[in-house]
Amino acid sequence: NGGTAAMEELIANGQSLIDFFLDDLVGPDAGVGETARAASTMAGVLSRVKDPIVRDKLVRGAAGRLGVSDSALFAAARKAYADQRRSGPSRASAAPDRAPE
Repeated sequence: NGGTAAMEELIANGQSLIDFFLDDLVGPDAGVGETARAASTMAGVLSRVKDPIVRDKLVRGAAGRLGVSDSALFAAARKAYADQRRSGPSRASAAPDRAPE
C-alpha cells in the first residue's frame, strides 16, 4: 500500500517479507473476522512451502503475529493443501523452498 517508500523502509528495517505481507493483511486493531481472513490467506501461502523446517518457522512466526495457535494455523495450511490438490494445479503453484528474507 505504501509503494516505493514502504519497500525502502522494509529494506532499511530488515523486515521479513512475511511480516510485510501480514502487515498488509491485518491492521493493528483487527477484529476476529479480519484476523480469521488473514490467517486463512496465510494458510494458503504456507501450504505451498515444501521445506518442513521453513514451513514450521513461518507458521510459528505468523501464528504469533496473528494471535492464533500454531496448531490452528498448521491445520488450516493442511486443509488448504488438501483443497489445492483436489482442485488441481493453480497459477500460484510455485512453492518457495526457503524463507523469504
